[in-house]
Amino acid sequence: MTQTVFDSSAWYRGLTLTERLESLRAVPQSAANLGAHAVRAGQRLQRWRSQLQFAAGSIFAQRLAMDGLTEEMLLRMLGESAETLRDRLPSPPAWLAELARAFSRPASDNSFPLPESLRDRMDAALAARDATGSIENVATPAVNLDAP
Repeated sequence: MTQTVFDSSAWYRGLTLTERLESLRAVPQSAANLGAHAVRAGQRLQRWRSQLQFAAGSIFAQRLAMDGLTEEMLLRMLGESAETLRDRLPSPPAWLAELARAFSRPASDNSFPLPESLRDRMDAALAARDATGSIENVATPAVNLDAP
């Protein structure tokens, strides 16, 4: 199987909170541990908690509850590596699969057809370049929209 840039675990850093939560709930708690990333997770959690909007009492816990999260679950998610996220998901997220599909197709000449008036100017500019062997003044007629 050929590896592509879309196979990189780095893409999994882009998972939404909802995607992470769904995948976390699909595995036993013992399988979703912090491991070597416990310190980093604790630091990230502290940064979240220290935000001004969460400074008052139980607002942080209430916000987590809105997404069906506990502080412990958030701590586990914050400590996960991109590799762990990728390995836990049974298939790439839909948005990543769509990106891979979009970039796997060759671009066609008609992907973004130019209006005929611009096409004529481009043809004239390229012909001028071919005739003179120089690119000087080639772009001007091609992009000058005020030209007849």
